[in-house]
Amino acid sequence: MRWLWVVTVFIFAQGKCAAETYFQIPPPESRLSIHDAMNLYHSFEQFISRHRQGPPLPLPNIYVRCLERILLDFPDERFLHRPKGLGLPERVERGYARSWLFASYMAEGKWDDALTLMVQHLFVHWVENLEMKSGLLYGFPVYPYPDPFQGDPPRVVLKLAKEIKEMQEKGVKFSPLLFINGWCVRTRWKGNDPDNALISLNDLAYALGKEKWREIIQRDYKAWRFTLSIKGKTITFTAESPKALVSGEEIPLRHKVESSFYDLYVPLSDLVKILGGTVRPPKPEELTVFQRHLPVSLLVVDLD
Repeated sequence: MRWLWVVTVFIFAQGKCAAETYFQIPPPESRLSIHDAMNLYHSFEQFISRHRQGPPLPLPNIYVRCLERILLDFPDERFLHRPKGLGLPERVERGYARSWLFASYMAEGKWDDALTLMVQHLFVHWVENLEMKSGLLYGFPVYPYPDPFQGDPPRVVLKLAKEIKEMQEKGVKFSPLLFINGWCVRTRWKGNDPDNALISLNDLAYALGKEKWREIIQRDYKAWRFTLSIKGKTITFTAESPKALVSGEEIPLRHKVESSFYDLYVPLSDLVKILGGTVRPPKPEELTVFQRHLPVSLLVVDLD
């Protein structure tokens, strides 16, 4: 009977493991449809539903990759298709991939990634909040209650400021938040000097192009090579390379290009030098709510 017990436990363990990871993440070369993104998100929600006391944080790597994969093709998180019903029209709403990644990265001690994602999440759902109130989302105005974006400053900003302060009281140090064209960009800091920072190319493309971001970036994942088309220049970066290719000419970089999941991080100072521009503190009229209430430094990248 002992062998039967061992076999039973083994089968149960294998079955549970399979249930936890029984889905495939499409390769980055394959563009996700809304249906594909919803299926991935549903797999993640099933995982969450199996943990009534809350999911394990940080999240298992496969679910982090799942959420990052969704953001690769849907940086605006507009992928939740809702059919017509209950008096509401057919529509596409925004998901919560970033908020879950924020929680996971925070639990992992990746403070800068977590904070940037939370600010991005705030921006994305601020837009959706405005769409609800203006009638663009449902076909008629809807005013949520309680409204996290109501007030001056909005409650959601005060809540974020409180969370940051609580973490700082525990000894957490946050690097500056970096903004390009009004979008908060994921940044890897090597010390405190912006000249040694590396920024996300996927975030850069979305910051510059918004809904037309695909016109700015082409990605070859087999070679891990990304090409930007900006201001009449083509700039190619390859993972682990100490050089960039700018309109056919090799340019040495301050730091090697780094990879992460489906993204490449490149030296900010070299990018600014190639495109022309500056890194500066925000002007008094820029990012006003954040300047007044978030207890972290802010930087703005101007690209000429």
